Amino acid sequence: MLLTSVAAPILPLTMSMLATGQKGSVIGFLNSARFVGNAPGPMLATSVLAFYNLPALYVVISSAMLFAL
Repeated sequence: MLLTSVAAPILPLTMSMLATGQKGSVIGFLNSARFVGNAPGPMLATSVLAFYNLPALYVVISSAMLFAL
């Protein structure tokens, strides 16, 4: 619960920092990119879970987080 309350404001704050002084199209592009970015995660997780098992899914998620870090 605490993680959700801490992570929830990250996206709006990031968008407000990037779009400061820009046109409205920049905010629209960032918002569209957010929704496009939310699509591959559940599809990838479902695919890994369908072909492998739950520990393999945890390894894939951990690897993606380490790569992003």
